[in-house]
Amino acid sequence: MHVILGIGILIASLYSGHHLASAKFGGLFHLGSLIILAFAPVGVACIAYNLRTLAATAVMVGRALFGGRRAGGPEARARLLGDLYAFGRAVRGGRAAEAGEILARADEPLLRDAGPLVLARTPGSEVAETVQTLAYAQIAHVRAAEDVLKTLSKAAPSFGMVGTIMGLVDVLTNLKDFDKLGPGMALAIMTTLYGLVLAQGVYVPLAAAVGEMGQRIAVAGELLARGLGAIADGRSIYELRVLAGQGGATDELAPRPEERAA
Repeated sequence: MHVILGIGILIASLYSGHHLASAKFGGLFHLGSLIILAFAPVGVACIAYNLRTLAATAVMVGRALFGGRRAGGPEARARLLGDLYAFGRAVRGGRAAEAGEILARADEPLLRDAGPLVLARTPGSEVAETVQTLAYAQIAHVRAAEDVLKTLSKAAPSFGMVGTIMGLVDVLTNLKDFDKLGPGMALAIMTTLYGLVLAQGVYVPLAAAVGEMGQRIAVAGELLARGLGAIADGRSIYELRVLAGQGGATDELAPRPEERAA
């Protein structure tokens, strides 16, 4: 189904862009070129990937732009470690209800998903393996979205060249009619411009943002695997402060004496 849809989008965009190549050209706006570059790469993506993957890519882009960056900085790591310390103290104090509340309000999805295993007295090695598996699953979705965006970044300049060839064909067809040379030249030039701008100005930066989010998920997964595994086994998690790049423990993150001694 997605292949047929992609082929339809591709053909419709090329036909519509060529048909509207004679539209009035003003400045840097050319409707025919815009239609080709806006929809033809999307048609290629629909052919190469199923609709579920494309929808997941849109979600990942939204997370990278509006949630992922905010969630990946030092403040987020501080919140993650703070939640881990608070959760560990509640578990060691036998306060299961408080520990459950900490998990419920935690920002990190991996902590919310894997934390109940600690409350169920699962061995630390199994908890760590579960966290790593969950992180791997999330990273796999991120990598798939990054691959889609990289495909679009390669398709955009390629269809810019397609539009250029279409425009040159129009120019050669109308060499005897100088009044009709302008639309063909506009299509030839503007599709190349739009393709380069779309690839390097939109798709490549989005792919980089999504890839950066994947790296942050990997770091959070490693911290949580060690932290939750240590809590489950009754070991100290104070060394996570160093692994997270914290120069010094704040009052919020500093472990209590029993955690240092554990």
